[in-house]
Amino acid sequence: MMLRFPLPFVGVVLLLLGTLQRLTAQPKIIVTDTVFIQAAEKRVNDLELAIKRIVNRDLSVDRRLEAVDYATSLFASPEREFEVSNAHTGKTRTYKVGKYLSRLYHLDYESVQIDWIHIEWARELERGPDGKYHGIIRLIQRFRGEREGYVYQDVTTKTMQVIVDIVTYPTGPNTSKRAVLVTLGDVRVVETRAD
Repeated sequence: MMLRFPLPFVGVVLLLLGTLQRLTAQPKIIVTDTVFIQAAEKRVNDLELAIKRIVNRDLSVDRRLEAVDYATSLFASPEREFEVSNAHTGKTRTYKVGKYLSRLYHLDYESVQIDWIHIEWARELERGPDGKYHGIIRLIQRFRGEREGYVYQDVTTKTMQVIVDIVTYPTGPNTSKRAVLVTLGDVRVVETRAD
């Protein structure tokens, strides 16, 4: 025996199925290793540029403070850790990212120059149990600070965690967009030497 439904009922069911399909269908994003790697490297470069702005005393206070806020936003959390070191004392200190960037802003030098002279992948991106991709970038940083004729210089090798995720953003009542989101994790000192 064949079941018969009134035509309006069939129309409502088809309409609901179509709406449900639009709500549950996720836009596809084609992600290759190259996309992840380029996004991660761009984020690391963004941090380097923000740090250069933070220490640039030729910029206005507002521009430098904006750079502090922007640099903080690049990290997965302001609670992430950033290690610093001193070639003369051999000591390494650990600060929360926000505190580190604030200290960088307030460095007691007339001029500061920070350059990342070499950046490479120390550990390629791998998918973690949280579904995100995790990797480690190794960088070599040259620091130079001048104050009243005194010059402090060092070269420090650091590692930086990189976290890559695919996130979905709503763009309307029934639409969304997927994008690659890169955040930074802890920054650790590997080695520091006087320059």
